[in-house]
Amino acid sequence: MQALYDANQPVSIEEKGGWPQPHQVLGTVTLEDAGIACDIYYGDTQADLRHGACCYDAQPGHIPGGGKTMLIGAHNNTYFHTLGEAEIGSLVQIETYYGRYTYEVYDTAVVREDDPTVYDLNADTETLILYTCYPFDQLSRTYYRYFLYCRPVWGQPIAEVQP
Repeated sequence: MQALYDANQPVSIEEKGGWPQPHQVLGTVTLEDAGIACDIYYGDTQADLRHGACCYDAQPGHIPGGGKTMLIGAHNNTYFHTLGEAEIGSLVQIETYYGRYTYEVYDTAVVREDDPTVYDLNADTETLILYTCYPFDQLSRTYYRYFLYCRPVWGQPIAEVQP
């Protein structure tokens, strides 16, 4: 699928309530092919992970429409326990308080938890990465992570640069 972003119609996040704050509900993520539908919290504390998926917030602009790599994770025994059921071509819907975004799964990977090559937070291309601990059914500590890599298909870019 080809990205359908309309660069002439950016969304003003300032007019829609401002930049997200830590522990705030950013929106919802839906991945129908895997039966996933849950809230997304901005930040990734253990408290946030008890309530839904979490969007890593270490760098500005790493949210839908921000043009950067986004990491959204959830526990393998709660909200993302069926993440492995998604397939290449599956669509991920993210609805935020400032707009709707659609992404397409283009790759998957299982890697060690300490592998620094699995994502690039400095990339200038918007990529959504959903991840969870692996294996999916393990309740104790795991040393691997399962990643779904997704490219944007539809959604408005954010007009402002996050301070």
